[in-house]
Amino acid sequence: MMWLETSNLLIRTLFGFLLLVAVRFSALGVLQLQKLYYARQLENHGKIVDGKVLLVRSSESSLLYNHYMVVRYALDNENFVQKIDDENQRFNEGDNLKLRISAEHPGILQIVQ
Repeated sequence: MMWLETSNLLIRTLFGFLLLVAVRFSALGVLQLQKLYYARQLENHGKIVDGKVLLVRSSESSLLYNHYMVVRYALDNENFVQKIDDENQRFNEGDNLKLRISAEHPGILQIVQ
């Protein structure tokens, strides 16, 4: 077992800072890997399907204001409903969309239109 003497304030501060930096870079790395995985899924297994906006809503918290829509689409005779961010408020209830859906993971999608 290794013992690290932390009675020195400089060592504790440096250790805490390095730990914070390591956690932050790890989280950013995971987010990048997720984006790459989603892009690869859509590239290799993507199908274009029609979707319809069921509703458009906004949620407000003390720090954020989030616009989103709920979309219904079908893939291989199976219906799906998904909540999608709509930060630019481009869509209205009842709008028709073209979506690229991963045939392997139908929850992974991208708006084509």
